[in-house]
Amino acid sequence: MERADFALPKGAAITGRIFDEYGDPVANARVQVLRYQTVQGQRRLTPAGGGDQTDDTGSYRIYGLAPGDYYVSATLRANNGPFLDDNNNDTTSYASTYYPGTGNVSEAQRMTLGVGQEQPNVNFALQAVRTVKITGTALNSMGSALTNGMVTLMPENATIGGAPGPVLFGFGGNGRVRPDGSFSIANVSPGNYTLMAVAGPGGGRGGGFAIRIGGPGGPGIDDIELVSMPLSVGNEDVTGLTLVTSKGASVSGNVVAAEGSVAKLSTSQIQVVAQSANGQFLPGPLGNRPTRVEDDGSFTLTGLTGQKFIRVNGLPPQWTLKALMLNGLDVTDSALEFRSSTQNTGLQIIFSDKVSDVNGKVSTAKGDITRDYTVVVFPDDPAKWVFPSRFVKTGRADQQGQFRITALPPDDHYLAVAVDYLEDGEGADPQFLDQIKGRATPFSLTDGESKSLDLKIVNR
Repeated sequence: MERADFALPKGAAITGRIFDEYGDPVANARVQVLRYQTVQGQRRLTPAGGGDQTDDTGSYRIYGLAPGDYYVSATLRANNGPFLDDNNNDTTSYASTYYPGTGNVSEAQRMTLGVGQEQPNVNFALQAVRTVKITGTALNSMGSALTNGMVTLMPENATIGGAPGPVLFGFGGNGRVRPDGSFSIANVSPGNYTLMAVAGPGGGRGGGFAIRIGGPGGPGIDDIELVSMPLSVGNEDVTGLTLVTSKGASVSGNVVAAEGSVAKLSTSQIQVVAQSANGQFLPGPLGNRPTRVEDDGSFTLTGLTGQKFIRVNGLPPQWTLKALMLNGLDVTDSALEFRSSTQNTGLQIIFSDKVSDVNGKVSTAKGDITRDYTVVVFPDDPAKWVFPSRFVKTGRADQQGQFRITALPPDDHYLAVAVDYLEDGEGADPQFLDQIKGRATPFSLTDGESKSLDLKIVNR
């Protein structure tokens, strides 16, 4: 082949202007296009494309967009976000606003763009809202002022694009937080939030904010303390809050091979991880952190808070997760509640060398074999769809057009469907599974069984 010529389609674009409540153009507003994606099993609006900043006429243009459904949001970051300021008396701000001019994401108007389509006149005004102040005191577990740490105020939908991201407030060193640990967060719009305090090592010693995890001479995650609380903000100031941090919980145990297993279990690459049951955001090193399984099969997870599923990474392909047992109870598919400073022991993770295998091929309505598809396997029972589910998996075709999905747990009521198009993460979306289940092929699967399926492609 000497040359291969092909043409790239022109991207779609959205243009418009942003105004204030008086109809005057707003400069330096951040405009973002959003589209729904499935993140950790939940359908959320996420940023799509690079966004734009309005000029002095309030104009913006966002281009290079793929065909699909979009929403538009605008945020005046210079005045919008909460900030730590004891002396700020401003009581108005601009909320993140969605086209055609609403602060409620459920009322946002969808726009469907075709290939190369230009959507002009997407104009709307930012919503002015009354803002309030949040005041309180943050202490560490010893009762000392939290002078080496941070307070985080996060909107309830902080992971949804267009809402302000996590806002971090430093303690100490800048004179805006009093030495007694009291804090004041101004310019907060009404809404539901999570207020979190994180104490670094030496949280009562004073000094500037600096949390460094690991590395030569650096503290470990065990030195970090934290606390979080839900906070509903209305039209009045929130006062008198007290946040007391504590060390996260821990869980320890061991991994073992199931009785009757023939293969030799190597733990050298196995990691145990606690995954959030509700998509909760934890800043920096406080997120999902895997821990390595020792040579003797033991492990310890630390710094845990909230509801978590225990999962495993790096398992050799000839092994699969069979069960998690804690105090005689099977908690394989149950979220564990971790409360501050509690030490949980005796978690046993059982692996089996009886690995299931679901494979097959996919054909079109005309009977032609195709390789352009994604297979989704999931149980009939919606209770087993909860992220992160072991029962829900996806697979693509190999070079021969065959798909293969391994290590599914046994179940009498599985469903399999091959679709021509699947967005990233959509295979774990309960809404998608509910919509597609009526067109899926049922089958059962036992421990270690190999099942072959012939599927017809479903065009969406």
